[in-house]
Amino acid sequence: MNGFRKNKGIVLELTSLLDVIMIMLFWVMTDVSASADSQKEDAKAQVQAVTQQLEEQKQKSADELEKLREDMQKQIDEAYKKAESINSNAAKNQQALDGYTQGMLISLDMRNENGSDKLYISRNDEDIMTVTPDEDISGRLISLFEGLGAADGEVMLAAVVYDGDAVLYRNMRIVENAVQAVSDKYENVYFTYINTSK
Repeated sequence: MNGFRKNKGIVLELTSLLDVIMIMLFWVMTDVSASADSQKEDAKAQVQAVTQQLEEQKQKSADELEKLREDMQKQIDEAYKKAESINSNAAKNQQALDGYTQGMLISLDMRNENGSDKLYISRNDEDIMTVTPDEDISGRLISLFEGLGAADGEVMLAAVVYDGDAVLYRNMRIVENAVQAVSDKYENVYFTYINTSK
């Protein structure tokens, strides 16, 4: 009988211990499950953050690539325009030089006649206009070259011919200022000076 009682006490003690172990086991499993869920949520949030960053980087890269493409296209267009301008200017310059070799030159001949200076303007040996220093030479020359095609971009060569010993210095300065006004207004008109004095 005594032995039976001892065994019964042992069984009771094991049962209580098993209950405690089971409770602890359930608690650990619950804690592990909660921790796993929390880690899943954290992992999911991290994946979403990384995915969003990748999308933003992808969009940023696409925007930068598009801007780079637009910049390159702009540079290419400008290069084409410059090339076309160079070709166009070269053709005009060649045309002007060809005209010069054929005598197509605008001549501004400053002469002193009977004590007074006059500017005779001719093209291809054909008189166009005569101007005196007391007139508005700048305005007259600008109007003349505009009428001859300078405003349309036609390249022109012109020679200012004068006798430095005969014409008055102040009158030549007036002519030079008028010529400079034409040059400033029309970049495609080129002047040279020829002093015929000995």
